[in-house]
Amino acid sequence: MASFFSRKDVGSTAKIIAYSSLILNVYYFSAWIFIFSKNKTHDLRVSKFMLSIPFGMSLQILNISLILLSIISIVIFAQYHTSLSKVLIAFQSIFLLMFVWQNM
Repeated sequence: MASFFSRKDVGSTAKIIAYSSLILNVYYFSAWIFIFSKNKTHDLRVSKFMLSIPFGMSLQILNISLILLSIISIVIFAQYHTSLSKVLIAFQSIFLLMFVWQNM
């Protein structure tokens, strides 16, 4: 009897997780850059950015979630030995370093 999760299913699920993490990271920084450029004061920028966070999550929980997703996606991208995966690992590493720096 075939296993419920075949290697093909796990691979496609892993790719979905990895690319979703990349999209969420790009959204996070794009939203902050957009909000930063549209508002004058820091307090207004922070309040507008907090409104853009989905599900009313706290910023700390969001950052920790994005850190974990970035680590998982780096591991997933490292399994594929293509030039695109190396570029995506570099991007995810930069995002990861920025999230860790932000939580210090």
